[in-house]
Amino acid sequence: MHRTNALLLIDDSAENALEASSASPPVKVLLFGRYPWNEVLLRPEEADEVDGMKYVDWLEKGLMGEVEARRTRRLQEGWLPDHVERVGDWDEVVAWLERWEEAGRPALV
Repeated sequence: MHRTNALLLIDDSAENALEASSASPPVKVLLFGRYPWNEVLLRPEEADEVDGMKYVDWLEKGLMGEVEARRTRRLQEGWLPDHVERVGDWDEVVAWLERWEEAGRPALV
C-alpha cells in the first residue's frame, strides 16, 4: 500500500477502502460514488459466516430476510472506518482536495 508514496487513495471498492484505512500506517481514502457494491462497509468485528456466503447460499438456506435486515441496518448506520470519507462524484473529490489545500495540506491520517 505504501510503496507508491501516494497521498491518498480514491477508490469505489469498499474492500480496498477498508484495507487501505487499516494499513500500518493507515492510508487516507476517498470512497468514490454511491454504488450498490460500496454502500455498506462491514465492520471487521461483525463479519460472520452469513456475511461470507454467496447469494445462492442465502437463497438455498432461506436467509434472504435476515440478509436484507442486516443490509438495511448497516445502511442506516452508515459506518465508515477511520481515515475513510465518502465522496459522491468527481466534483466532490475536487472540492475535498481544494479544502485540503486551503488548510495547508495537513497530514492525511
